[in-house]
Amino acid sequence: MPFKKLFFSGVLTALLQVSVAQAQSQTKTKVLLIGTGGTIAGEARVVGGATYDSGKLAVEALLETIPEVKDEFELEGRQLADPESATADNPAGAVNVNSSFIRERHWLILARWIQEALEGDRFDAVIVTHGTDTLEETAFFLQLTVKSSKPVFVVGAMRPSRNNADPDGPDNLRGAFRLALDNRSRNKGVLVVAQFRVFPAYDVTKVRTYPSNLPIKSEDLPVPFDAPNFGSLASIQKTGRTLKDWRITWNDRNRLLQEDRKALELKFDAAKLVSLPEVPVLSQEVGNQAKELIRDYYLQQKPEIRSFVLMGSGNCALTRETRDYIAALASRPDLVFVRSSHTASTHCHLKREDLWPNVLGAATLNPRHFKILLQLFQAAFDSDRKERETFRDALTAYLRERVPYPYGLLPD
Repeated sequence: MPFKKLFFSGVLTALLQVSVAQAQSQTKTKVLLIGTGGTIAGEARVVGGATYDSGKLAVEALLETIPEVKDEFELEGRQLADPESATADNPAGAVNVNSSFIRERHWLILARWIQEALEGDRFDAVIVTHGTDTLEETAFFLQLTVKSSKPVFVVGAMRPSRNNADPDGPDNLRGAFRLALDNRSRNKGVLVVAQFRVFPAYDVTKVRTYPSNLPIKSEDLPVPFDAPNFGSLASIQKTGRTLKDWRITWNDRNRLLQEDRKALELKFDAAKLVSLPEVPVLSQEVGNQAKELIRDYYLQQKPEIRSFVLMGSGNCALTRETRDYIAALASRPDLVFVRSSHTASTHCHLKREDLWPNVLGAATLNPRHFKILLQLFQAAFDSDRKERETFRDALTAYLRERVPYPYGLLPD
């Protein structure tokens, strides 16, 4: 073959290869994977042992546990950054955090990163790996602060991913990546993926724990989470040879996505927040000291506190001492008390003027979730305060309009 023809043939081949590579890149789903630590990034101290150290694996090491996704997705891994952990050797403050040590400043960083990632065409989805103990709180905060139709998945594990013969973390991650390929994942808010089940962050709660070396196949482990009021959104079936063959069955009749869809439309702007106000959660049980804590500690030493969540027993019940004391504070429109319940399925009326004129109900939100809602609402109220509107009136109106109160829990 003459040199000219050989040269142009080589150029043409190279251009075709570049075009094919670009086409493949353009068709790949673009996913940002954020690692925060937890058991999913853990390492067992002894191979197969029950004791382990969480947060030993960086996000790149987690990706190595599921090497097949690199061929199917355009990926970027990012480790959680905490300015308070920055050092000369780690100027970005990259950290793995045990979920018990997750703080509100970490939430604000995650919300900002995810919001920026999902704007424009840079990423199609975000996956956050997280320890399971506070996973539901982080997921709920992201549900209230990330504004995008694109999916966000929060994934944890009950077994460490290293030095365990059958870890559950890699399959939980695969499930999230499989969901990222499904357009039906859009417009469903933040989703928690665990044991081939998909739960709405609005209602998810951890319901069980068990030893990391439980002698059961990872696929048969009990599901650590539940959505007791609205139910799971989907199930994933591990079928076929490739990740794309995994079957997803969506629960299209789920109430959260139909009649109560406004639950997914609860949104707050966290972009400018540097901290969140304190909202105490006080438990109501036999012999509790909630009245004394409110009177002698919070109201005297922390006058900036505006609201309290009272974790009642059974049907959101409060002790008589607490009820009587709170009723005596009814003339304080700057204070709000919210009844919730320690039971998994929570149904609390919005307001009962005849019983507690200054006590609101948490609807189906558990105490941890409602605390986060109050933190964000108070931050927004303080930054955009209406002079003629009290904190209690503003919150009551907001809950009546925005929060779903099913089963006739919203009085006339």
